Amino acid sequence: MRHKIRTIQVKEIQKLIVSDPTTILGDEPIESVLTRMIEDPKTRSVYVVNEENQVIGSVRLPSVVEYVFPYEAFMLNDDYYSYWEMFFKKTALEFMARDFKYVHDDTLVSEMIQIMIQNNLQELPVVDQDMHILGEANILETIAYFKNQAGENE
Repeated sequence: MRHKIRTIQVKEIQKLIVSDPTTILGDEPIESVLTRMIEDPKTRSVYVVNEENQVIGSVRLPSVVEYVFPYEAFMLNDDYYSYWEMFFKKTALEFMARDFKYVHDDTLVSEMIQIMIQNNLQELPVVDQDMHILGEANILETIAYFKNQAGENE
């Protein structure tokens, strides 16, 4: 059954690709964030949560890349590995973005897409009213949803 685009909610598209978002506690080392991203190549964001599983920040892959591969340290410094050692001493709490965007499961997909486009994001955490993480909605899931909907009407 095809839905009107203005009525589709995030809960209808999430979990088509990412079943469980990647989370980490704030006091865990940034090295753990990198390990989780490497272990699951679909992971582009790791959500930092507190003990109650409430999202308090996010670590996005582009931010990690910009930080760990700065031109001066990477290309001009013979002692680049000491830079990595310094980076690994940081915790997720120290590195995370605190001004992250998110959606609720009843957010309209059209609103979610607008947030993604305006903020150059490919994924967003899905949270409840108390900021407990429920899942992740990403742009590939959105594309998959609309592709499947279009295929049903052929």
